[in-house]
Order: sequence, then C-alpha cells, then structure tokens
Amino acid sequence: MSKFYSLMVLALFSSGSFSQDYPFVFRNSDRPTFEEHITVTQLSKKLDESSLILLDVRLKEDFDKDPTLIPGATYVDPEYLPEWSALLSADSEVVVYCVAGKWVSQKVAFLLSEQGINVSSLSGGIQAWKQSNNP
Repeated sequence: MSKFYSLMVLALFSSGSFSQDYPFVFRNSDRPTFEEHITVTQLSKKLDESSLILLDVRLKEDFDKDPTLIPGATYVDPEYLPEWSALLSADSEVVVYCVAGKWVSQKVAFLLSEQGINVSSLSGGIQAWKQSNNP
C-alpha cells in the first residue's frame, strides 16, 4: 500500500513542484486510442498481484460525482499526469480506468506508454466494473 500512498500524496499536493518547459494541458482535441485493454474478469484475477498499480484517472468532476474506487485503486487527476507519472516504474504493471473506458483512460494509457510504462486500460471503465460486481 506504500506505493499508493506516495502516489496519492504527490497527486494531491502537486501544483507545479515539477517544472516543465511547456504547460501540460490534458483537455485538448487530441484523442489517441490505445489498444492494450484488460477486461473486468482479467482485472479481478490480477488484483492481488503486488506489482499491479490500479489508477482511477477520471476527470476530477466525474470522480467528485461518484468517488467510488475499484478495490486497490488510487485516484490520480489526469490533469497532473506529468507529476504523478514520474513515480511509476517500468517494472510495474499499470491499469488505468475512467468512467466508461473511452477517451480519458485511453489518452492517459497512450501518454504513459510513450514514457515506457507497461500500461493497459480497463474496458468499459468503472461502469463495467460496477455492472459486473452488482448484477
């Protein structure tokens, strides 16, 4: 749980402590697709793996509406991706999810993969997780 604690602290308190040459803007017209997906069933089997990092990357307003997390997940604001992604190791397996597994998690996964992170996106997002776990 300590890896999640470090990630959470950085995500909560980052406000420019890591400077960049250019401002990072998550919300723009760029909508890359990312082909590495994991299903709810596959994720359920992996939740106990110590190397798995499960990140809820919903936009802040979506998370504020429903702060339910998949067990073992940590919420990180995608608007601060440059700050919290610096804590991720290429040795870890990262799974990201958003509301429906559409543009937010796919964009985050794409950007993390560009940094050499082993990442996949949860198909259907937290909506699929809730549907699967609350039949």
